[in-house]
Amino acid sequence: MDDPMGELSTDRPARWRRSAIPIALCGAVVALAFATHYEVLTYWFTGPDTLTLIETSRITDMKTAIDTLTAPLMHGTNFVALTGEFYRPVSSLSYAIDYWVWGLDPFGYHLTDLLAHATAAALVGWFTYDVLDGSTETGVKTGTGAGTGAEAERERRSVWSRSPRTIGGTRLTGALTGALAGGLFALHPLTAEVVPVPARRHDVLATVFVLASLVALARGLRASWPEPRLRYLGLSLVAYALALGAKEISVVLPALAVTWTALDVYSRSEGGGGLWRTIRTTFVVGLGYAVVSLSYLGLRVSLLGGIGGYVGPFGGVKNATAALVTSQYFLSLFYPVDLLEFGGAVAYVPATVYVVAAVWTTLAVLAIVGAGGLGPLVRSAAGRLAVLFSVWLLAPIPLLVRVGEYSPWTGYIALVPVAGLSALLVTSAAGSAYQWTSRLVGDAGVAGSDGHASGDSPVRSDRTNERIEDGGSRDRGANGRPNGIEMLRAGVGIGGSVVVLASAAVLVLSLVWVSPLAYAYDGWDHASSVTEDALTDAEREANGLPPEAVLKVEGLPNVVTLGPPTAEPRVKSLRYFWAHSVRSWVRLREPNSRLSTFTHGITTPVGNGPTEVRVEAEPRPNAPTVMRFRYESRPSSRQSGTVGRAAANASSAASPGDRDRAEARVRIRTEIGDDGQPKRA
Repeated sequence: MDDPMGELSTDRPARWRRSAIPIALCGAVVALAFATHYEVLTYWFTGPDTLTLIETSRITDMKTAIDTLTAPLMHGTNFVALTGEFYRPVSSLSYAIDYWVWGLDPFGYHLTDLLAHATAAALVGWFTYDVLDGSTETGVKTGTGAGTGAEAERERRSVWSRSPRTIGGTRLTGALTGALAGGLFALHPLTAEVVPVPARRHDVLATVFVLASLVALARGLRASWPEPRLRYLGLSLVAYALALGAKEISVVLPALAVTWTALDVYSRSEGGGGLWRTIRTTFVVGLGYAVVSLSYLGLRVSLLGGIGGYVGPFGGVKNATAALVTSQYFLSLFYPVDLLEFGGAVAYVPATVYVVAAVWTTLAVLAIVGAGGLGPLVRSAAGRLAVLFSVWLLAPIPLLVRVGEYSPWTGYIALVPVAGLSALLVTSAAGSAYQWTSRLVGDAGVAGSDGHASGDSPVRSDRTNERIEDGGSRDRGANGRPNGIEMLRAGVGIGGSVVVLASAAVLVLSLVWVSPLAYAYDGWDHASSVTEDALTDAEREANGLPPEAVLKVEGLPNVVTLGPPTAEPRVKSLRYFWAHSVRSWVRLREPNSRLSTFTHGITTPVGNGPTEVRVEAEPRPNAPTVMRFRYESRPSSRQSGTVGRAAANASSAASPGDRDRAEARVRIRTEIGDDGQPKRA
């Protein structure tokens, strides 16, 4: 009698080993994300909208709780009238939770952003590995569904139709591909525009939930019917709803879900009904995402009084051309730093679109030819991932073009296909070169054994039987030796694989070379220092004003937005603080304050070196109080060009005004209690 417990105990180590790979993969990717961006934990509040988002999202009673979940983003401020109406309750709730846990300690907000980014990177690696690792279950089906004769032969011999885990003689290639994809996502240069700024976590949260939805969908399509599959598909739809609540860019997910469903179901279909089954399943899955999308749209319209979006003088649709926006998008993803020193020749020009289109078309043709046809390509796990990531890369473009402007942080969600495609190109090209080389060397060995070994050689016997099963060897001589056509095919295969591998390696290495892991990208450190000094002084100057005071703010720092790829790695969308940042900080520090602010005059250059901030408040009878900000350069105690906190504290003793600022900073920290909430007398 069989011992079921013995069978269970035998399978348990295998299941543990199978689970250990994705756990180790995700752990390594998370560690890399923290190693790349850990310095953000030392920053103060960065980004001009961060404090306003905290102020308008915090929950202090039932009314504010309802407002956080139902009101427009940054409700109660001029943002709604001057910039736009957005409904992002998930993002708003994240600020409310941070405020409840951390109060006004910036460390907690940056920790949340870093954890969210690390989670997104881990999900990139997990999704890639999970699809490739499941290729033995969802991979090529021979027989009726795979075709017969020449079609079956092309599919069987394609390196794309083989399990990526066995390419190169190892079962870990799927894990390596996932680790490379997750790692490249974690340290891509564009992350320096997003991770250090709590106000930009909307893109990070949306990406996390989009990835979670796809992971659940991929598993659901492989699960048994009905309960396991319905459970996974339900989780996928819930994650999609959360993604929509984080940011509107998540609306690209239904297109990705439908694409993946069609590819996955078709790859596992057998018999004449495969196409009908693919259409039916894809329609049902797409219908689920459509229901969630329409429900979200109805809720949004009912709460905002319309579809919302950018409006007003600051948020209206810009007039950049589609070619310009698309060029900016691709350059920020693939060539953010001008490593080759093209200078003025590298600009946001439409030519970028043509270059990317030509390269991608060439790679697509090589992939189809290398797979032995389009059918074998989409029936392989790597091929399906490549198609999905290609669709993902293109999906955000219509939304960006509609806005008429490209901001670097909005490209965060597109880092997933960039990282995934780059990893697939590296490992698939390496695997293809290995397979072609092994095939050529193996064939030569077989040819040699034909004249010197007996017919019972294992190598000869296996390959001879293989040729018999394949219906003969059209490209070989009568004695099984590879002829010129066979040698030519192998040579072209090896050469093409090496070219693709070299190109992909150059792309990956260039992005790693200019990543935040290798360079400081300390623009946000500078913005953090300037903003902390400025708002600390502004609070001190506003202490004597009436609760309903109105401030006319002058001397706001310049907004730094760089155009074409810069010659050195640096932040391209640097922001300091705006008038509403002053308002929100004072209101957060003084709950009874109803301070209002507006901007007057031109902005002031700040520079990128150590900066001394001077703040003056000038009360005027029967007129708003004027608050002026001035910025002066000061010597640095370190050579990096950015002053640290210790150096700032040391320099602050140079004048009475500096001592007042230092005391105000100490007062801020000491007035925050152990529970993270401001302490009041």
